[in-house]
Amino acid sequence: MNLKYFKRCFEIFIKLSIFKTFYINYNYFGIKGLWVLPILVGKNTEFKLLKGKIIISDFQTGVVHIGLNDIGIFSKKSTVCTFQNSGTIEFKGKCRLGQGTKISNTSYISFGNNVSITGNSAIISHKTVEIGDDTLISWGVLIMDTDFHKILNSNGDVINEPNVIKIGNHCWLCSDCKILKGSVISDNSIVAANSIITEQFDKQNVLLINNKIVKENIYWKP
Repeated sequence: MNLKYFKRCFEIFIKLSIFKTFYINYNYFGIKGLWVLPILVGKNTEFKLLKGKIIISDFQTGVVHIGLNDIGIFSKKSTVCTFQNSGTIEFKGKCRLGQGTKISNTSYISFGNNVSITGNSAIISHKTVEIGDDTLISWGVLIMDTDFHKILNSNGDVINEPNVIKIGNHCWLCSDCKILKGSVISDNSIVAANSIITEQFDKQNVLLINNKIVKENIYWKP
């Protein structure tokens, strides 16, 4: 057990950017952040904007990883993790934002405990994105609560305002799916690869494909 632990620590250390790790922790938490280092940042990570605030419930070393977890099918050199924040990001426990993850937040994003993004996926929030505990997000996934550009009706009213996205506990978002504004996905659900979700589902333990429940009473294991 100790040998595996030290091996894992060494693997993290060789991927770690000390400067970027110090920078983000000091920027959000001051001297306390430098002492504890709750956020560990990989070398192939780019900070676009570090404003707003970050809230970490379980304030201990390495509870949040940004750009440290690798995906075998993607090149480490060409896959860059980007982080842009001018709103609030809340981490309610351990969170792993893997290689190539893109975060762009101007409002609010919350990650439950033990959330993992395999990598090369993006979360964009102009309203609210909430992700529950023990949720796994595969590669190529897009979670976006805004259309960016405004659509107007004949009276000049905006008809496509940003809308909240809620993803429950122990969900699995498979590769290349898209979770768009207004979506609600309940606990223990699976979103199939390449699916687009735009609607609200209150049933748990379901398999979703393109806004349809195709299987019920299912359960998945990581």
